[in-house]
Amino acid sequence: MKFNLTEEFKKGEHWYLMRSLFPALHAEKEFRKKHDCIDSFGIGAKRKVTIEVIPNVLPPDTCHIYVTGNNEKLGFWNPQQVRLQQHEDGSFISTFTFHEGTFLEYKITRGSWDTEAVGKDGKVLPNFVLDVKSDTTITIAVESWKDLVKK
Repeated sequence: MKFNLTEEFKKGEHWYLMRSLFPALHAEKEFRKKHDCIDSFGIGAKRKVTIEVIPNVLPPDTCHIYVTGNNEKLGFWNPQQVRLQQHEDGSFISTFTFHEGTFLEYKITRGSWDTEAVGKDGKVLPNFVLDVKSDTTITIAVESWKDLVKK
């Protein structure tokens, strides 16, 4: 008998299989699924997530804005890997595809942690989060940037 793990996952037996084939790793897999964004093991409908950033302040030398987060498609926290596309209206937008059930955490930068988005008070914002359930457009108004805040 040939065993095909992918086909078994499609049947909905993935939790049983994870526990029985890898019992010592079950807790770790659950944690990683929630916090590191294992892409729902490739299960679930594919959903489009559009991230739109509208900067209220943008230094004249800035031509790129990036998203970074806990998923390969979001650059695994590399602040200059996933560049958003600039539009004529001044917004920066990109669309990604994730499986339903994927948990995302992400931030917005201008290419480094020294230039990440901050709130009106100049404090670093907590991670943005999204539990992907449907096609979604997220609009983020960036008040300022870490390097522009007077110390």
